[in-house]
Amino acid sequence: MITMKEIGRLAGVSQPAVSMILNGRAREFNLSAETAERVWRIVRENGFHPNLLARSMRTGRTGIVGILVSTEWMQQIAGDYGNGGIAMRLQAGFLLAGCRVMLETVSVEDCRTLKMPELLSSGLAEFMVVAQNFADEAAGQRYLENLYRQFGKLVLVDDIVADSKIPSVTIDNVQAGRNAADFLWRLGHRSFGTLCSECCRLAHQERLTAFGTRLAELSGGKTKVVSAFAGDRWQLDCGGIAVGRLLEMTDGSLPSAIFATNDFFAYGAELELLRRGIRIPEEVSLLGVGEWPTAAAAPVPITVVAMDTDEKIKLILRLWRQYQAGQTPEQNDFRLRGRLCKRQSTGKVRKKT
Repeated sequence: MITMKEIGRLAGVSQPAVSMILNGRAREFNLSAETAERVWRIVRENGFHPNLLARSMRTGRTGIVGILVSTEWMQQIAGDYGNGGIAMRLQAGFLLAGCRVMLETVSVEDCRTLKMPELLSSGLAEFMVVAQNFADEAAGQRYLENLYRQFGKLVLVDDIVADSKIPSVTIDNVQAGRNAADFLWRLGHRSFGTLCSECCRLAHQERLTAFGTRLAELSGGKTKVVSAFAGDRWQLDCGGIAVGRLLEMTDGSLPSAIFATNDFFAYGAELELLRRGIRIPEEVSLLGVGEWPTAAAAPVPITVVAMDTDEKIKLILRLWRQYQAGQTPEQNDFRLRGRLCKRQSTGKVRKKT
């Protein structure tokens, strides 16, 4: 295989100059664009691949970004209803930015015993993205805080940790709940139900509270919201079980609109409603929060309040660049404004005849 010394000879530059160009530092050392292009052309023509280990020993940097996901989440991806979208988008964003990406899973047992990822112990990762929601929220927070103390350069995606310095990028949960309430109210709904898992997470609590508070503002405190909690968040039938409980609580008379704290619960709820012969949205409107692609491909596509995924990826890349430059992020809690994606699961209230 061709070496950097031979590339330099063919390009008419020194070996250090080749190294600077391959490390993206041509402008820093006043090397012309024409010289850099000549070097890159020779690299491409000869299929040159730098020795990553050797380069990391010289520079102290590997250029590797680690993405941590839960074992349960990976099992979902391998199944029929997994959401691998954010992981794929994150990988694409970092790869296009010139990084290398390594994916690693964290199990419930890893979380409980505070077993740190191999990416940390090996010293390979320069930055970590935690793209998962821990099954045990309290244990997850302890795990993240321990990881942050040992490593520091990380960001939590699509979740929040109470009273923590750990940077997180997620939807503005309060605004998402308010947006959902405003939209359903404008459609003429005046009776409401909410669905969540029994292990109601902090982010979901914020959505529920904001939803109820906004409805109280709109109705002058007259609107009642019936809340049902059921199932484990990793099971698709969580929303379905909650629907059954909601029916029990209302003596079989569903509210005209249901707000689920995420699109995963909304999907499970929809399947159960359809199984019971309840029409969506003719008899009940259904709305969730999130960016799960399957929600848009449900039997009745589900209306959601979602983040702009491109904006989220850009923000995570910006945090990575700040860490690379030795800067401290300007804040820890990044809440992105959601947008309502109207689909077929919501509609105006129909007058009873």
